[in-house]
Formats: sequence, structure tokens, C-alpha cells
Amino acid sequence: VHCAAERVSVVVLFNHSADAQAAAHEALGAVLGRAKAAPDARLPHPDWQATWREAQTGLCARIEKGPPGELRLRFAAGPERLLLQPDGSARSARTTLRMEGGALRMERHAENLRATLEPVEAARAPASARGAAEIAGRWRCAEIDAELEIEDAGGIAHGACSGPLGRARMELLEQPGEDLWLLPCPRALDVAPPGDWTLALRRDPSGRVAAIDVGCWLARGLSYVRA
Repeated sequence: VHCAAERVSVVVLFNHSADAQAAAHEALGAVLGRAKAAPDARLPHPDWQATWREAQTGLCARIEKGPPGELRLRFAAGPERLLLQPDGSARSARTTLRMEGGALRMERHAENLRATLEPVEAARAPASARGAAEIAGRWRCAEIDAELEIEDAGGIAHGACSGPLGRARMELLEQPGEDLWLLPCPRALDVAPPGDWTLALRRDPSGRVAAIDVGCWLARGLSYVRA
């Protein structure tokens, strides 16, 4: 982090996956004598705690209730702590959430992303069990020469990816909404894990699952069809 006006630079290096940028901002604030922003416990939590989908990227965004004065957003590489603001918004160093015209807007400053979050219909229990069976099998993405294998274990779906970089371990899939699944990605090679992969089902006119659109914060719009 570099502050040209004050001619101060701060570099933070970790040998683990903690947020080095957040630590650098905190260190810079301490050097400049600026107090770290604290949550205002008097501000009520908005009714945004739900699963949403960002239309431009197709990625799942989960907003959870945090401690008083805070929300937790799961959209990118890891959970983000957002502080509630007196104007009704919620903010972190990376993200701002606010209601505009009856719609929930998300702005990711460093990514030049300003988009509307669309609510996701919760998955019904019978549909969830059916969903595990209808997506089980091998799915292939020709664009990156990779495969996604999904197994149905008594109505509970597990998935793993394989490709030029090797084969991942099987992970338990989560279904936050109709035709929407999440594949955890807790490991990476030389950087922090990219966060959960969003698996969005695309159906043909008969209602059969024709493809799965896979994406995460670092890679989006990858289409997988049955192998």
C-alpha cells in the first residue's frame, strides 16, 4: 500500500493466506495516526441476509448477519467483513452494498464492478435430492481441457475437478438455490484459494440439465457439458 501524499509505503508479507492488504491498510493507518474504523452496534441489520446472484459474472453472493454493526459477504476469495453505515449502506475496503431504487447494488471498487444482485430462490428439499441425481456424472469443458466429476451419494452431491494441473479431492456440494450449486475450493497452488465455485445449471426446453456454467472470482463463464 502506497500513500503518495504522505510519502509512506507499507509492505506486508505472510506465509499463509491471511489478508495482507487489510493488514497493510491497518499498519498504514497506525503510522498516519488514523483510527481503525469500528462497527456501530447501534445500527440495525438490514434484511439482506440471503443468497444472491450477480448478473454480470453469474457468481453467487451470500450475505450473512455478523456481530452488531457488521455483515459478512461471501463473493470472492474469502469472507469480507462489511461495516454498516449511517446512510444504510455496508462497506469494506473492497466492497459497498446499498439499496437503490428497491434493488440491492454491489460495487467492487478495485475491480471496476458495479452491479445489481438478484435474489436466489431457495432450493426446496425434494428438489435438492433430485438435483444431486440429475447432475451426477462427468462434465467436460473443452475451453480449458478440464472435467468436473459429480457423484450422488444418497441424495448428497460431491464434486471434484481435474485437468492439466491434476485432480482435486472430492468436496461436498452445497445447494443455496434452485439450479444453483457451490463447490468449495479450499486449496490453491501459489496464491490464496479463489473461493467457492458457482455451478449454475442450464436446462434444455424439456427441462433436462444441458450444461453447467462454472465460475469463481478468478475465472468465469466456463461451460461444462456431459462427457
